[in-house]
Amino acid sequence: MSNYRWHRYTVTKSFDRIRSGGNPWVSHGDFIDDYRRSALEDRLELVTEAPHKVNTMEERQWGALFAASVEALCIQDGIEPPVWTRASKYTLPVPWYPEAKSKDMRRFLRETTPSVFAKRNVFAGDDVLSRV
Repeated sequence: MSNYRWHRYTVTKSFDRIRSGGNPWVSHGDFIDDYRRSALEDRLELVTEAPHKVNTMEERQWGALFAASVEALCIQDGIEPPVWTRASKYTLPVPWYPEAKSKDMRRFLRETTPSVFAKRNVFAGDDVLSRV
């Protein structure tokens, strides 16, 4: 029986929502919210299992973003990140700048993105784990 009154989104379930056509930022944000609202001792349950079937380039991009997010959250909490986050498929062959439309924005994102994301070639800025 769960100690929570809401459905908690794991990485896998959040990623499946993206694969099913859901808004990627909403899926990512819901995962971040559920991770942070969960008790510290329950957070590992949300990140243990890797996203399934990361095949297309878009899936690889979002998979890399999720892997970096999980690693960053675990580091913040003093938890060892799951082994799956280190898989090579979660490092992109070329830089990805989600939502960046201009050269100036790409430069800004490159300068502000935390290293845990940058090492995977994901440049989403310093507020990628923030919710408004």
